[in-house]
Amino acid sequence: MASFKDKIKDKKTIGNRIVNSDEAIGLAFQDEKIAKLVTVKLTALCENPYQPRQSIDKDLIKGLAESISQNGLLQPIIISPIDNNPNKFHIVAGHRRVEATKLLDEEIINAIIVNMSNEELRINSLVENIQREDLTALEEAFAIKNLVDSGLKQIDLVEKLGKSKSIISQFIKISSLDAELINYIKIKSLNLGATLLYVLAGLPLHKQLKAIQHIDSKSLNREQIRDYVKKINGDI
Repeated sequence: MASFKDKIKDKKTIGNRIVNSDEAIGLAFQDEKIAKLVTVKLTALCENPYQPRQSIDKDLIKGLAESISQNGLLQPIIISPIDNNPNKFHIVAGHRRVEATKLLDEEIINAIIVNMSNEELRINSLVENIQREDLTALEEAFAIKNLVDSGLKQIDLVEKLGKSKSIISQFIKISSLDAELINYIKIKSLNLGATLLYVLAGLPLHKQLKAIQHIDSKSLNREQIRDYVKKINGDI
């Protein structure tokens, strides 16, 4: 079976970039917002500052690495040049594919280069991850809130994300959860669904942490959670 490197043929290096011969000329046009398929060194890739994912499943990365080893990289990552360093790129989409490729001790990876402004990078990264990555409900809520903060209206989000306006509103509400509650969720590594988070977000801030601690310790089912929240919401 061909190795990962054997699957990459007829490449030519330009600076820190390795590209197909017929793509070499196209890379000179940095001002064009035209996607270019290239092969880039992993050392040239930088973390995207707008990446919404807060954690990576190590077992998932190992499984992805095995798949890439056997089948090759089926889908290139998406990258964007960093303004003040033309030989470095932000990862727009494909963080897990990059991590999996690193596990294989490879030095290069197939990528699509798209020139983006910082604001375009921010918006596209958030949209890409919401659409295609397995974000937790909490991560998705903050990603959507970031899009709103970037100036996108709810009607724009409905179109870009394919979610109803009511769902978008729920996620925005979730992003307003108490900071102590959010910290508790992270420390306990709780993967809570959007429905429960939305219910918690409806409680006064000073009651939210107490509520999740009780729900977590008692392993309540959906009906019990609903009854408990009604009770605690009625307390003075």
